[in-house]
Amino acid sequence: MSITLNNIKDIIEQGDFRNASQQLLEFVTQYSPRFKNEVIGYKARLQQAFFNENRGIISHEEIQRQKNSIMYAMLELIEILEEEIGTRSNQESSKILPQETQSLISHSNIHQLIIQQSQTGDNVAEKTMSKEKIIKIGDNANISAPIVIADSIQESFNTLAKADVNNDLKTQLDQLLKTINEISKQATPEQIDTIQKMAQDAETLVKEAASSNPRRPWYELSLDGLKEAATSIGEIATPVLKIIKEICPLLLS
Repeated sequence: MSITLNNIKDIIEQGDFRNASQQLLEFVTQYSPRFKNEVIGYKARLQQAFFNENRGIISHEEIQRQKNSIMYAMLELIEILEEEIGTRSNQESSKILPQETQSLISHSNIHQLIIQQSQTGDNVAEKTMSKEKIIKIGDNANISAPIVIADSIQESFNTLAKADVNNDLKTQLDQLLKTINEISKQATPEQIDTIQKMAQDAETLVKEAASSNPRRPWYELSLDGLKEAATSIGEIATPVLKIIKEICPLLLS
């Protein structure tokens, strides 16, 4: 039985995200290989979410939020694939000369897909992750955040605004969130999963810091995750490592 995008959407709606991600991986491998790494990222994030769920180290609400985020990302990619495949079919049927440069710009809620046909007739796809939304960060201030991390950043700022912690720690956490947000705007599509994990670790860190009964192991787990993600991203994430260095003695002393 051949895999279709409608089949995959049905599987997602049934809540079988693992099977859906595998089917989507097989589909893009066959029909649109440039999205293969992105789908592999979805599978890895799902695996981590189920692992965390089994270990009980993250709340049920947070696990569900992570799963929903991956579900929406898969549905949005399917929308892009439907647009692309439909356009490809139209181009083939219209017999447009392969030497003629063509551009198709297709918009979805999250992604902007630009498919260009070069003079050699090859298709070159560039998927930007520039869709943003405005979030509130307290004191009537707003910032724009990439939509893939906006919910985590917004929730973190909401928690921090209500937190009864010393000013030094609050300032450093505030800078951490803003820095992650700015780094995300410079990240490549291949780094977006790491950026999302960084935002989620920061959210966990802020929640624990604001808790009346903070758990040190969760501090350490979140800080280690932030260090690992920042190191993986490279030079643009160096400011995160510097802020973590300031936060550690405030939390762990």
